Amino acid sequence: MGNLMQAMRHQFAPGDEVVGTVMHVGSGGIQLDIGGVDGLLDGSQIPEEKIPELGDTVRCYVLRLRGRLVEVGTRMNKAGRSQMALQTALDSGLPVDGKVLETNKGGYVIEIGGGRGFCPHAQIDLMRIEDPETLVGRAMMFKVIELRDGRDPVVSRRAVLVAERALMAEETRKQLVVGGRFRGRVTSIRDFGFFVDIG
Repeated sequence: MGNLMQAMRHQFAPGDEVVGTVMHVGSGGIQLDIGGVDGLLDGSQIPEEKIPELGDTVRCYVLRLRGRLVEVGTRMNKAGRSQMALQTALDSGLPVDGKVLETNKGGYVIEIGGGRGFCPHAQIDLMRIEDPETLVGRAMMFKVIELRDGRDPVVSRRAVLVAERALMAEETRKQLVVGGRFRGRVTSIRDFGFFVDIG
C-alpha cells in the first residue's frame, strides 16, 4: 500500500488535468478510473442534464490525494469566493469560472468568485484578439496566476487553453497512423506547403 501511495503522489499532483472513465454514478459522486487509479468526482459540479454514463470519459482536474483515492473536479464554481479559495485555485491550477465585464488599456476586467480579477490582453487567448469588445459579457474559464495583497487577482484564459491543447495533442498522437485521415484547420500558408492543426 505504501508503494501505491508513493506512485500516486509521483503520478498525480493538484491541478493536473486528467481523463477518467466513468465506472459508477451514485449519490456519493461519480467513480472514475484514471489510468488504473480510483478517482472521485463530485456530481454536483456537473449539470443534471450532462451527468455522464458508464463508460463515458470525463476531463477533470486533480484536487487532492486522499488515501488511495484521487479527488477530482471540473472547475472551481462560483461558490469559491474567498481569498482562501482563490489561493487554492492558484496552488492547484484548478480553473475558475469567470465573466468578462469590460476592457481597458491593459486587458480585461473579469468577474471571478463574486469579486473582480484582471486578465492581461496576452493572456485572454492563444491568438491576438482584434476587437477585445467582442469578448465582453462572455463566460469563460480562467486560471489564477497571481495574487497580490490589496490588488485584484491576475488570471489567464490562455493557460487553460494551453493545457487543453496539450491534452488534445496527446490524445491525437495516440491515433496517428500512416494513411489515417483527420479533419484539420489551416493555420498558416507557406511557399513549401500548409500548416494544419489536427488537434
